[in-house]
Amino acid sequence: MNKGITVFLILVVVGVVLGVAVANKGGTTGNVVASGSLQDADQLKVFQGKITNAKLSTGRLEGVSVTDKGCYGVGGGLVECNTDIETSQGSINFIYKHNMNIQPCLSMYGKEKVIVDILDANGNAKVTRTIDITDDMSSMH
Repeated sequence: MNKGITVFLILVVVGVVLGVAVANKGGTTGNVVASGSLQDADQLKVFQGKITNAKLSTGRLEGVSVTDKGCYGVGGGLVECNTDIETSQGSINFIYKHNMNIQPCLSMYGKEKVIVDILDANGNAKVTRTIDITDDMSSMH
């Protein structure tokens, strides 16, 4: 084989390997709650962030995400989103970071039923999307 073609092919392979490594750096998102018992698709339904407008007791609430606003890049492939969730305790504001290419915004599919787990008195919370988006995500890749 021609030496120029060999060098070109080696550069292409190195480029692909580096591209895959960069794309997979950091795994899924900054907000996926890792658990050995959850499959990847289930992990992509979970967002960690902070409730900013209300002091709520630790526990679980059901709600509906009604808006995602102010989504802006914060580096490392992540965006920070600000979503309003209607619950039995009133409207709560949840701010979270995620990789939109892997884990779509909470209100991307319209009003979504979510489960809000309030983790502590500081407003740290975990919000779980209840709809299945795996078919949509596989068509994106």
